[in-house]
Amino acid sequence: MIDCPHAARCTGCTRLEQPYSEQLVDKRAALTSALSRYPELSLVSVGPCEPASPLVGYRARAKWVVEGGKVGLFARGDAHEVLDLPGCVVVPRGFVAVADALRAALASGMSGAGAVSALDVRGARDGGEERLLVTLVHDSRLREPDAALAPLAARLLEVPGVAGVARAPRDPRSPRALGGAPRPLLGATRAPDDGRLATFGGFAQAHRVQAARVADMVVAALGDTGSRTVLELFGGEGALGLSLARAGAEVELVELVGHAAQAAADVARRDGLPLTARAADAEILASLPPRDLVLVDPPRRGLTPGLREAVARAARRAIVVVSCEPSTLARDLAHLARLGFAARSALPVDMIPLSDSVEAVAVLLPAPPPPLRVLHEDDDLVVVDKPPHLSRAALEAAVRARFPRAVSLGAPPAEASGVAPFARSIVAAARARHALGEVTWTARVRGVPHARGVLTRRATAPTLSYTRGEIDAGHATITLVSREIGGAEPLPALARIGHPALGDARHGHAATNARWFATAGLDRAWLHASRVAVGASVVESPLPADLPLPPRA
Repeated sequence: MIDCPHAARCTGCTRLEQPYSEQLVDKRAALTSALSRYPELSLVSVGPCEPASPLVGYRARAKWVVEGGKVGLFARGDAHEVLDLPGCVVVPRGFVAVADALRAALASGMSGAGAVSALDVRGARDGGEERLLVTLVHDSRLREPDAALAPLAARLLEVPGVAGVARAPRDPRSPRALGGAPRPLLGATRAPDDGRLATFGGFAQAHRVQAARVADMVVAALGDTGSRTVLELFGGEGALGLSLARAGAEVELVELVGHAAQAAADVARRDGLPLTARAADAEILASLPPRDLVLVDPPRRGLTPGLREAVARAARRAIVVVSCEPSTLARDLAHLARLGFAARSALPVDMIPLSDSVEAVAVLLPAPPPPLRVLHEDDDLVVVDKPPHLSRAALEAAVRARFPRAVSLGAPPAEASGVAPFARSIVAAARARHALGEVTWTARVRGVPHARGVLTRRATAPTLSYTRGEIDAGHATITLVSREIGGAEPLPALARIGHPALGDARHGHAATNARWFATAGLDRAWLHASRVAVGASVVESPLPADLPLPPRA
């Protein structure tokens, strides 16, 4: 049992008091559960979770909130109270010393210290010596921040092991605890770190031993797939890309943070490695030529739909996905399966022991897309379950692969999912259309509309009406009923009454959509054609796994 005085309230090590063997079982189960929600991933096997060692003092990076003289994390059960964490057991002693020095500066009223809202400490190890890069996140309204924070930076530079101090401005209205691009204040701007160069703001895995294991997995995938050329997205400082280059691959690394990309390029040039680095957003992939292997290590929110499509086009032999969030990994793997790349296994890695977090590595190989699920079939009519991100043209092509003379009778838009009816032939179209009745949609919209209403009308009767359901966090789930599928389009109709569907890129609210993508992984319109009447019966499509539900009380 690991002894920690903060265990009862700390949100960092939520599994501190659970036997470690049980933690590994639970983390594998979390990954298995996320994958099992998608029919496209039914053949993916999940290996045992790779255990970590050591379990204490392992952190290569720590991010703490700073408030009221406290340096720590938000307390369990209270998202607004900062729990002070002196002597944190999972960070090295040098990290503890930096936090203690900041507490002392706050207690003494040192100039500028009160403007600090977060502390970011990055460890870099070259041989046995660890050097620290410290970033002070501060209120962006701080006047002359370089001068204001200079005394604190000088004090922190006196802490043994600290190599450099930077600052990062943060808008106090931002939901992100960390600030923007770091700006060096004093000392070094880089530090040697296990064959690469650590930088301010550059991505680093939490556990350096586990990070090396992930790199070994990725290098093994290179050999297993016979790949020689690699395109890496979200490449950071090159932890994975440099390992692949040392294994003989020709690597192009793409990383948004310019100084991190430059650090990877400088190491490659120094060591004579076949790696080039490009400081750009990952979406640049659409303009780059194909490679044998495409490697992605995205943030917790995962890949955008457009980026998944670009990855599938760019990969000739394989795709490797490294993910820190099982739910968005499963969403991305399911879409990639529909784009022609299937994962057969996912290997969990305990990157942040004692927490709920689980890392995973999945290798995807070319494979035929899974067939669409048929919900109803008779002599005249076929109803299929349309997955999200499938255009109407692609949907029709997929249906006709099984029913060559099928004719669409109306389908959800590309962003939506759910029931999609087809006549088996032109001859059967009139009978099939006559058999169809009302279609019911489920949507989650921005804001709270009236309890019920009519969205569109024809000359004779309402064509699209709605009833409001559950309300949560300022948004509502509503049920829409249309006289016929393929009639009124729900997405523009919802926008016209001022309550667009969450995630609707064409008609919705951009800032709200971005927040839902970042926090809940919602990457398309929250709209699902849940049922359609066929004669006296009802054909239903279950709510797909990629649509986040409101939290339960």
